[in-house]
Amino acid sequence: MLQMKALFLFVCRMIAYFFINLFGLKVMAKCGHKTKLKGKVKVCGEEEGVTLPLEPQLCIDCLEKQTIPCAWCEKSIMPGQSITLLPVNREDRKEIVKNAVIYEKDPNLAIGCLRCDEFIAFAGRWNGKTVDGRL
Repeated sequence: MLQMKALFLFVCRMIAYFFINLFGLKVMAKCGHKTKLKGKVKVCGEEEGVTLPLEPQLCIDCLEKQTIPCAWCEKSIMPGQSITLLPVNREDRKEIVKNAVIYEKDPNLAIGCLRCDEFIAFAGRWNGKTVDGRL
């Protein structure tokens, strides 16, 4: 009986998600704003499409405000994504972008994504304000 109830709730959620996306309806995000589940986030002039879950933590606008550029390749780093910390003044690297985010606990480290460098190590996750889980 419990499995049938869980299956029923899952199917209802999927149907709701389908119709919300089909008609472009807005849902309430936990940040307190109404938002569509599909949209675009703009970082460094580049737009990136995003799809939010049925009960999003952040609306599209708040997500855009908390998304930062990688210090080297300028690809977007959204809240929850893994990051790396690399020295700002490395000789084997090009200069960091002008709007790069510097790690607040060490001004010699800049926040970068895990997509642009072959000598990287996971350093934590970007939470929209700082780095969580710094190793």
